[in-house]
Amino acid sequence: MLNIIMADLYRIFRSKGFYINVALMLLYIIIMGFVNIVPIDRITPSIIMATNEILQCFFLLAFIIFICSADFSSGTAKNVISHGISRIKYYFAKLILSCIFCFVALLSGVILSVVMAVIFSDFGGIIFSVEFFEHLMQAFYAQLFICVAITCIGVFCAFSTKNTAAVIGAYLAFYFIPPFIIQILINLNEDFRILYNYDLGTNIRMLANIDTTSQTDIIRAFVIGGSYMLLSTIGGIVIFKNSEI
Repeated sequence: MLNIIMADLYRIFRSKGFYINVALMLLYIIIMGFVNIVPIDRITPSIIMATNEILQCFFLLAFIIFICSADFSSGTAKNVISHGISRIKYYFAKLILSCIFCFVALLSGVILSVVMAVIFSDFGGIIFSVEFFEHLMQAFYAQLFICVAITCIGVFCAFSTKNTAAVIGAYLAFYFIPPFIIQILINLNEDFRILYNYDLGTNIRMLANIDTTSQTDIIRAFVIGGSYMLLSTIGGIVIFKNSEI
């Protein structure tokens, strides 16, 4: 499994498209930093919310395509499996690497946002207390958990479709269609607003303010995220084990 991850890293780091995606991601984070500069006592939810909305949807998808979908279009997956690597190990190697990139992407967003906040405050009057970092990291790790669930879904889409265009369509449909349907239902009956509690995007935004979020809502968000992780991983492995490459 480690050999697959190392080979992927070697291939990815030699790809110009990867660096273009990283540059666009960093540029986006910087632009959002300019737009969302706020007082330091309110910066934690602003940092998290300013970056994750696009990171989770578009840039994480791009990394998943680099890591997973490219192998099917190039025939790499078939070659690796034909040399005795089990499909389960192959799947988990891609999943682990995708989750690593998810972690690095979100962490980069937080670090850059904090740095920009310090710079634009002229380095004055800012005290990074223990409480500040505790709150920052609680929100970060809570949202990371849900973003990893979204990454698992993206990997599921890649292995179940084995086609770049199809994985883009499936991933974006999963992310955008449920909120769209929920909003239509809310227009018919306000009681349907409760369905937002089960939308991953809504839960990510909610967890940006984890200190004011009820324990019940936090537990529900983690249960939902964990369920998506488990179901998408099991489903992806079952489909991949029984599919032609």
